[in-house]
Amino acid sequence: MGFGDSAAPVREADPVTVADMIGHYKRSKFMAEQVATRSGTGRANVVVVNPTTPVGEGDLKPTPTGRIIVDFLKKKFRHTWTPG
Repeated sequence: MGFGDSAAPVREADPVTVADMIGHYKRSKFMAEQVATRSGTGRANVVVVNPTTPVGEGDLKPTPTGRIIVDFLKKKFRHTWTPG
């Protein structure tokens, strides 16, 4: 998914480059997807799956995503939503 410079929603068709990826892990996933996609233009069938957020036990640091979950569980987020 591309990154936008405006308030308009981004779409999967919006351009994105390896330079937009932060960290070795994201860059390697991006580059692997490009290789797989190019391979799929020949005779191979290719399906690319992009999990939005891997979450699980063993997130010891925690990662930035893990920190959001931990902070939520410790009630460090204010919220205005009420069930109804």
